[in-house]
Amino acid sequence: MAFCPDCGAVLSSNAMCLKCGTAVPIPETTLTESAPSSRVEVSRRLLAGAIDLVPAVLLLAIIAYFRTRIGFAPRATATAVTLIPFVFILLRDALRGRSPGKLILGLQVLQRDTREPAGVPESVLRNAPIAAAVLLLPTGPFGMFAGSSIVAAQVAAIVATGRGLSDRMGGTEVRYR
Repeated sequence: MAFCPDCGAVLSSNAMCLKCGTAVPIPETTLTESAPSSRVEVSRRLLAGAIDLVPAVLLLAIIAYFRTRIGFAPRATATAVTLIPFVFILLRDALRGRSPGKLILGLQVLQRDTREPAGVPESVLRNAPIAAAVLLLPTGPFGMFAGSSIVAAQVAAIVATGRGLSDRMGGTEVRYR
């Protein structure tokens, strides 16, 4: 059984999704593993995302510690506090499709078309919305609103379809491994 890459509906032919109208050629070996039973629950994906925050927070705590003990320059500290989580989030799935949270929970990000683990390009594409939210958050009330809206849209897409906006951007999906 195969599923539409855009809306997740069951596909009955090789030509088009009856629900959203997307043209979908289905190679025999590509989407056969996409049965709903192999889809990752929303709670598991969100927990993996929460676990992924731990390394970023630890890095920020280390920076804060050294800033107070050694006296790093405020501008350098502000740059590090912004860039470290940004780069971590962009690249978190780059190591064979596994972030720290996904590794702990037995999940992996796969390229939809090849079923290969995600690499650097897929990780950057799929994590760009959340990384943008991280950059927006410290910019004031508008940035906090915009960043929070990006995260809320990502979570809403996962809840509604099982695939986040980031999965669609990166051509990926999260599966058990």
